[in-house]
Amino acid sequence: MFATQRPLTLAEMTAVLAPLGTPVAAEPLGGGTFSAVQLVKLADGKRLAVKTSVPDGEERPPLLTYECDLLRTERDLLRELRDDPAVPVPDLLLEDFTREHAPVDVIATEFLTSTPWSDLQETLPGEMNTQVGNSVGQIFAALQARTSGSFGYPANDFALGASTWPEAFHAMLSSVLEDANTWGVDVRADDVRRVLDRGEAALAEVETPALVHLDLWAGNVLLDPATATITAILDWERAAYADPLIEFVGSESTIHGPTNPNLYAGYLKAGGTLPLDPDAGTLSGLTRAADARTTLYRLYTVSIQQVEVVPRNFTGDWVPGHVAHLRSARDQLLDYALAALPAA
Repeated sequence: MFATQRPLTLAEMTAVLAPLGTPVAAEPLGGGTFSAVQLVKLADGKRLAVKTSVPDGEERPPLLTYECDLLRTERDLLRELRDDPAVPVPDLLLEDFTREHAPVDVIATEFLTSTPWSDLQETLPGEMNTQVGNSVGQIFAALQARTSGSFGYPANDFALGASTWPEAFHAMLSSVLEDANTWGVDVRADDVRRVLDRGEAALAEVETPALVHLDLWAGNVLLDPATATITAILDWERAAYADPLIEFVGSESTIHGPTNPNLYAGYLKAGGTLPLDPDAGTLSGLTRAADARTTLYRLYTVSIQQVEVVPRNFTGDWVPGHVAHLRSARDQLLDYALAALPAA
């Protein structure tokens, strides 16, 4: 269990879930590193996925700046998207933000007997993986039809956000660099700031705050394994209003180069537009400005992943390899950006 995860006890569960039935068994659901998620069986045989926030006060674990009221963001989007046929989400069955029965916020959704795409990618036929990639790209386009009056994370009335994208992204990235300093993590902060300064004009091209999931990697895509049909998109905690291009980065957060073409194909088919320019000479295949933004967004997601290792106290044989991979991705991105972007 990670430092931010605070599951419900059976007594707390019994009190919180009383409107839905009587819990008789519970077990942790793996895959996530932030919120605790439990599979709960009720006396009538129904199964629920129960997700909890981090506690406050003396029990509050160390958090990154952007990790503010994330479960409320997820709750809000599950409400908003529940009737949208283009974006399948689990049915929200219960919410409890009163802290009356437990020191955490709670949401309960239907439990779907589906399989994460990440567990199937290596065994699905190629055409099925292409189909799923296309479908995910179509979901990107459907989400981005929803807009806001502000950019950034919606929690606390866009406390980490602004009226323009350059201001909002500057605040978002700067908060991660400050977190890195707090936790003593080397993210090459001075070089990242240099790239951010050089990318200011590219960021200013973005004028509309579009809804993005921001963590829509294969582990958050549930599939019917027989048909490769998407049954639900999970984990809406990190959703924001931003440049649509950042969504593609969120789905492949540590790559250096072109985005999965299947995502692009589905996105374009669903009416999305992309600043493609095969003659620009960029690794992403996008215009120079869009390539600069994409590189900045990758630096943002890689920096978050570098920093979170420390406050969440990641342990295990996988951690050294994970950290080494992130450092390598960071260095590739920075070397490319510093060479490709002219000095401000």
